[in-house]
Amino acid sequence: MWKQVKFYNKKWNDSTLTLSHDEVERSQIVFQVLASFEKNPDILEIGCGRGALSSILTQYGHVTGVDLSKRAAELLSGNKNFRFFSGNIFDIHKKLGLFDLVLAMEVIEHVSNQEKFAEIISAHLKAGGVAILTTPNRFVARHWAKIPENRASLQPIENWLSMREFKRLLELNDLKILRKGYTRYSTFSAGPFRVINSVKLNTLLPIRKVAHLMGWGLHMYVVAEKNLQLSEVNPFDQIELIK
Repeated sequence: MWKQVKFYNKKWNDSTLTLSHDEVERSQIVFQVLASFEKNPDILEIGCGRGALSSILTQYGHVTGVDLSKRAAELLSGNKNFRFFSGNIFDIHKKLGLFDLVLAMEVIEHVSNQEKFAEIISAHLKAGGVAILTTPNRFVARHWAKIPENRASLQPIENWLSMREFKRLLELNDLKILRKGYTRYSTFSAGPFRVINSVKLNTLLPIRKVAHLMGWGLHMYVVAEKNLQLSEVNPFDQIELIK
């Protein structure tokens, strides 16, 4: 765990609250879901990093951020709509409460126990609440990681998933899949993407459309809803299952 803390402290140390292009693309999914809420939701962002998305979400409701690094707390100090917990989600989640919206953007691939992570997300959702998760697409990410300049950005834990595995983790924890899809159809040239992204080939045939149909985006997303029938169940009665 200390290796991860060290990594994220270094990663976010000089960061600002400006969203990258990829973060903007993924955030659009969140804003689309927020438009469906009739009142200001209570939001939990697990793995909030430097707090770039959290800072925007405080305009929509009260936000709780969790991360191994304390950079978000530093950058968002004084924001009355933001509270922060530093630490391992597996250790501190009992302090958090229940939420209308739980986010884990590019996080599940970096945890050691993905099954328990999905269970925690479900446990902290109110009945009818929504979870949004994004994660790299294993098929594409494996080829992306073969490019030398990309290897330096790999994190201490990289447990990439397929879409089937991604959905299954949530469905096993009383979460109904509402939407799923892919973002960032990559332009790198490695493995089969050397052909797909060939300028010459794309001049003759819109092969990128084939990549889209095949689900070859670098990132996957899932929007899922907590089972409404669980409204009378207090998930923290069973929380000892999550350790």
